[in-house]
Amino acid sequence: MSCLEFLMFSLTAAITSSISLLYITCASPPVKKYANRNKIRNSFHKFIFSLIILASLLEKKNNLSSTST
Repeated sequence: MSCLEFLMFSLTAAITSSISLLYITCASPPVKKYANRNKIRNSFHKFIFSLIILASLLEKKNNLSSTST
């Protein structure tokens, strides 16, 4: 799996999960709605940052394997 394929797959998964989480947040009671939004936003940002780190590591791995052959 190339780095671009991994990023596209991860982006699709992130969009799908964020849509479902927003649906759950909007269906929750109003008192907890804002706390849930903050938790969702923080976890979504952590997820995106971890995807960026994984993509950079995969790119480095691909560069190392292509230069060694």
